[in-house]
Amino acid sequence: MSEPKTHNVDEMEIQGMHWRKLPLVIQAVQLPYPFEVTTREGVMTGKANDYLCIGIAGERYPMDREIFEKSYVASNPEADRLQAIFDQIAEERVRQDARWGGPRHDDLLSLHDFSSFIMKKIFQMWGEQYQGIKASFRFIQIAALAVAAIQSAYRREARMKEMEVA
Repeated sequence: MSEPKTHNVDEMEIQGMHWRKLPLVIQAVQLPYPFEVTTREGVMTGKANDYLCIGIAGERYPMDREIFEKSYVASNPEADRLQAIFDQIAEERVRQDARWGGPRHDDLLSLHDFSSFIMKKIFQMWGEQYQGIKASFRFIQIAALAVAAIQSAYRREARMKEMEVA
């Protein structure tokens, strides 16, 4: 059985879906001395001031100090919980854009229209006395509507500035 041919992709242009790295929390410590650690790929070495990382599956690996400091920030549990909520709001915005047509639709609306939609959702929630998860979902929808209003206002402002320059 022959080995499959390996393709050199150094110069290949990648055109496809964009990917966002999941906001995973790892453990890491910066070591002031050179070190070795056994990984699945064999023994790897870290230089003085590199980081020893422990990944989500418990794997240990070294990471160059410069790469680590460009890729990671110290984790704050409360900030992580907030980020999860912001991610839900962003996902709801994508759903709303898919349903209603995105900026083409939103930019036809006034800020008064957005306020009316938001108030309608609030009154709907109040009348139905939502609790727990259902209430949280309604608040996510309301926050996403507020974000849509902000995005539309920013686009409107940018168009006004363009017209002033022209």
